[in-house]
Amino acid sequence: MFCYRESVSVGFVGSADWKGLVLQVEGGLLAIACAKIAHLDVPAFVKDSELRFIAVNAAFELFSGLDRKALLGCSLSALTDRPEDRALEDMERRALVFAEEQIALCFDETGRDHCRVQIERFVTEDERLFAFGVFRERPRKLKARVSKKTSDEAPRALVTTLHAVPTLAEPFIDFRTLLDALPIGLLLLDKKLSIVHFNGALSQMLANSVDVLRVGIRFDQLMEAILAEDLDRLENDKACRQGFWDLVTREESPQQRIKLGDKIIEVSREPFSAGGILLLFSDVTSVQALERERLLYRSVLENVPEPVFLRDADRKLVFANAAYEQMVGGDRTRFYGLREDEMFPEGAEQMRRENIEVLETGREIEREQLVLMPNGESVPLLTSLKRIEDADGTRHIVGTLADISILKISERELVAARAEAEELYQRFERILRTMPIGVVILSQDLVINFANAVARELVNWPDDRAIHGVNFAEYIRHSFENGWPLLPQPDMETRIANRCAEIRGLKTTRQLERMLGDGRYILVNTTPLEDGQFLITYTDYTEQRLREREITEAKARLDDIGTLLQEASHVMTQGLCVFQAGKILYANEKLAEILHVPASMAKEGADWLDLYEYCGARGIFGEDPADFLTEMRASFLEDQGFSAVLLQRNGSWIKLEAMVSGENRWLVLFSDVTQEKKREAELTLLAEKAEAADRAKSRFLASMGHEIRTPMSGVLGMAELLASSGLDTRQKTFLDVIIKSGRSLQTIINDILDFARIDDRSLSLRKAPFDPMAAVEDVVLLMAGRAAEKDIELLVRGNDAVKHLVSSDAGRFRQVLTKLLDEAIKATDKGHVLIDLSEQKQSDTLLWLTLRLEDTGRGFTTEQNSLAFTKFSQFESPPVHHKSSAGLSLSIVAGLVDLFGGTIAIESEYGLGAVITVRLPMAIAGEKIVDRPSRQLQGARVLALASNRLACGILNEQVLRWGFDGVALGEAELAYTVLREAIIVGQPIELVVVDVQSGSDAMLALLRKIRLDGLFNTLAIIALIPPTLTDLERELEGLNIQAQLQKPVADASLRNAIADVLRTLRRGPHAETSRDMSVPRAPTPKADSAVVIVDANETECDFFREVLSADGIAHDVFGNEEQAYAVWQQQRPRVMLIDFAQNIIGALDFVHFLRLEEARTPQLLPTALIGLSGILSTDERIAYLTAGLDDVLVKPISPDRLMDCIRQWSADVQPTQRLA
Repeated sequence: MFCYRESVSVGFVGSADWKGLVLQVEGGLLAIACAKIAHLDVPAFVKDSELRFIAVNAAFELFSGLDRKALLGCSLSALTDRPEDRALEDMERRALVFAEEQIALCFDETGRDHCRVQIERFVTEDERLFAFGVFRERPRKLKARVSKKTSDEAPRALVTTLHAVPTLAEPFIDFRTLLDALPIGLLLLDKKLSIVHFNGALSQMLANSVDVLRVGIRFDQLMEAILAEDLDRLENDKACRQGFWDLVTREESPQQRIKLGDKIIEVSREPFSAGGILLLFSDVTSVQALERERLLYRSVLENVPEPVFLRDADRKLVFANAAYEQMVGGDRTRFYGLREDEMFPEGAEQMRRENIEVLETGREIEREQLVLMPNGESVPLLTSLKRIEDADGTRHIVGTLADISILKISERELVAARAEAEELYQRFERILRTMPIGVVILSQDLVINFANAVARELVNWPDDRAIHGVNFAEYIRHSFENGWPLLPQPDMETRIANRCAEIRGLKTTRQLERMLGDGRYILVNTTPLEDGQFLITYTDYTEQRLREREITEAKARLDDIGTLLQEASHVMTQGLCVFQAGKILYANEKLAEILHVPASMAKEGADWLDLYEYCGARGIFGEDPADFLTEMRASFLEDQGFSAVLLQRNGSWIKLEAMVSGENRWLVLFSDVTQEKKREAELTLLAEKAEAADRAKSRFLASMGHEIRTPMSGVLGMAELLASSGLDTRQKTFLDVIIKSGRSLQTIINDILDFARIDDRSLSLRKAPFDPMAAVEDVVLLMAGRAAEKDIELLVRGNDAVKHLVSSDAGRFRQVLTKLLDEAIKATDKGHVLIDLSEQKQSDTLLWLTLRLEDTGRGFTTEQNSLAFTKFSQFESPPVHHKSSAGLSLSIVAGLVDLFGGTIAIESEYGLGAVITVRLPMAIAGEKIVDRPSRQLQGARVLALASNRLACGILNEQVLRWGFDGVALGEAELAYTVLREAIIVGQPIELVVVDVQSGSDAMLALLRKIRLDGLFNTLAIIALIPPTLTDLERELEGLNIQAQLQKPVADASLRNAIADVLRTLRRGPHAETSRDMSVPRAPTPKADSAVVIVDANETECDFFREVLSADGIAHDVFGNEEQAYAVWQQQRPRVMLIDFAQNIIGALDFVHFLRLEEARTPQLLPTALIGLSGILSTDERIAYLTAGLDDVLVKPISPDRLMDCIRQWSADVQPTQRLA
């Protein structure tokens, strides 16, 4: 509350000042408040109960931007009409109504700067309400300007203010009249606390209670008189008496309330600086009643458990109780003055519409809503809104909020429980409906409440007739009419009535059995339920009855079978023994005979261990019978049977077979297998002989291979020399037959030798890093001639799919592909053979290579598919892949694939070609380096053209992989259109790669059309041509073809050819117009080294002489090592050919001896030692080279191969005379 002390201090300044301040005093507390704000350096103001300005200080004028004349007598909202000013006035009203200090915000004229205002209510002597407002902080615009008011400005301002209020400005005659006119009692005490003066208002207050009031008495006398009057509360109340005494002696006790009759008097004091005290007596009876009523209402609202709030006519929050504060979280005052959209942005529009509707129409609204609280929590609320009006007609919204979270949870739980109950009921009903037995539920009145389909079917209840609600008696009657046991007609109703009475009287389950006329057995169970209902079930147990009958019959049959088994066991050739818990349950007569034991030990009831120990002592169970028995029991613990063949001391063999049942019943069978063992020994001997014969066959094949290769070398060598001589056409034809037959025989021999080595497991793999794609291209280039002879196109795909180098036997890998490709070429008369290589990485160190060969040949039949990889498989009708061979190629491939640890499979349909797929595991040796054209050629525009669909796809993959901007097409006309369109759009194609097929006029016509069109003068062309079309090469020479490559073209060769042509094209118009990109064969150097041949047979010697003489190379032939060594010491020839076919050990010793001799004369050039062998494995080659050979030639040897080897090792030898 506002302090009254200053009013007295102002009113009672000295006598000189008193006259000048008459107007201030006449205003009482209001004048004091007005004077107080004048001295403040922060904005302050005083307002009446209508919120009109009574006084403002200069700081407030500066902050508000309005002068004093405009402010006085007006409210702030009337001057500005701003929402924020109306919010300030709402807080001022709260201060006036509830007599509580309020904190609000006051905005300057711009609306950008604001400060907190502390608002208090004070009541003047005539009980008029005023509001006193002072800023809690200094505004920014006033911080640089501190108001400097002189002391006399306040009186002038106050006088101006008081004159603005007409009711307060009436003049007074003198001091005493003024004091008597005051509505409050005044009592003036001197320093000795004696009464100096009191006014009439005080006399009236104490007239009926105290008669001792007069000037000159002491204050304590008056105090005793006053306390004596308030006998209800204050009689002998020392605390109250001390309070009155403190009121006049201590400054910290400024007021005291007493009861005089039915009035409440509040006493306050104001000390004078000169030493006197002024006591003010105010009647606060009505104020206290209002305060008590206000506190009561506020306490009621605060203690309401539901959130309650009040909004003004502008929808701003002006009050909220503690429950509301708890709901929103935090201090509730931070929301005062805020509208609903400022408090709850989510859903604000609906709240705004509802609040406006309530204010305008007065309609009460109640609804559920999910509100997002300022703390971020979404709360389901039941909101009730109602309009109220105060005395002046101002509308407000009072609202209550009910948190229905628990109700919602309970509602959801109830719904869930109801749904669960419904689901359980439906599930229970479904179970009853689907049960394989009839179910009927009866009410207390024996009315059917439920019956499933089986219950209806048992009595043939009609489908179109409802059964629910039918009396059970009718159900019984219907059942008798439809095959249930019949009774005489007169007794039927009596029987039904007795059955119903029996059901009503049941206390426990009653079971009946009925046999229907159709032979079915029905079991009827009637059970009373707890709710008074009855459950009747009808179970068709006809099957059980039949099972019982079958069991009875089975037991009889089992007894018969037991008898038969017992009779059969007596005639068995094996000894049978069954025992349990150490006792023999059954033993046939043969047991004692086989084991050679007394019959008494092998009879029922005898001890099993006695029998076992007896047999063990005779050596039947080996050297240690205890270990044998332990081993047998361990086998039984693992749920396994036990079997052993035992050698007896007399040389016979006994086979023991034992098993154990779940009841730990042992069944042991003894068989005499002496004869079987004898036959087994004979078969083992025969198998050993067969293996020995197989090894002998392999050795014979290997030996024959060496023997056959030697004459074959002479035959083929001489035939090739003869072919280079002048022969007529007929002779050349005969000679070609000889050469082809010899080569075919050579292939057959190689296949037989490889097969033999695979068959006897003597073949091993040599691991070394290699590029599988390069190996495939090597084989394809090698077989290109064979394919060209039949006009078959070889296609290779896989560079995109193979990313790694592998470590394995490259030679054997090539052999697998060579044989498969050879077979595919043989089987294909037209079309193509596709070789597709891919990899599947299994781990960081291992991958699987997939080699897939697809041909367009005749294919295999279903029978041939299963026999393709068998030895010596040749199919006469229809002819297939290996008709012209010995039938070993695919079986050798299968053996090599098995050696690799891979798989091979054939997919074929006769007449539609074949697909052979080989998968081989390979160790990863590293990643392949991707070769790309230089950066200058990246993005070069290249167009590829191939009429073959597969070839077109392969070319497209290559162009994209090499980094060119291009595509492959399959139609010549489309390619020509693309070329022209590219020039039109300003993106001309630089190079065209054309695959020219045999007999393909479309491609040749396209090339001619391009060269005749002036638009393509700068277009470069690369032609891929078959190797057999020599006429095509001549025709292409006149078409300005930049490069001609014979198919098949290796991946790197085509890429390099494209790069070379592009570089030449980009160097300028003077680039060469036609160039053959095939690699020229190097000129054959004239070999004229001295050569010595050692240990060759006569035929081979003649071959060597003819070949070496034809090239002018000096040579000589020796039949043994001694002669050759003598010449070697004298001449030191550059090359020595040593035949290993005759004597391998002797030849190796001779090589070792020569190398030792060469070590003694290091100043002389060493001799190149070349071995001649009929067969050569990887291990043998390594052994020969380790022994000192420089190279090895495998027979038969062609003249070209011989000369290439001699040129390699003797490039600087000149022709000389024959060595002596």
